[in-house]
Amino acid sequence: MRLTAVIVNHGSGRFAVPAARSVRQAWARVGMPHDLDLVVVDQPAGVDQTQWLDQLALNPDLLLEERCLEELVHELLQNPAAGVV
Repeated sequence: MRLTAVIVNHGSGRFAVPAARSVRQAWARVGMPHDLDLVVVDQPAGVDQTQWLDQLALNPDLLLEERCLEELVHELLQNPAAGVV
């Protein structure tokens, strides 16, 4: 199973870094840390965001609860016809 997480940034790069970190940590707890695609979409806000976004390689103020992705994977495995959750 592969997870693609999209973080939309609009002048909030300092929040995007912890958001990305929480996604990575939550997905690692699922046991598939290498099956993660993390995409950051930057919408120009008139302020240079490179100091934040260069660190990255959902909204950026989102932090995932500890077991949220484990529960998500469980639901997907129980309902294989689901395409998007």
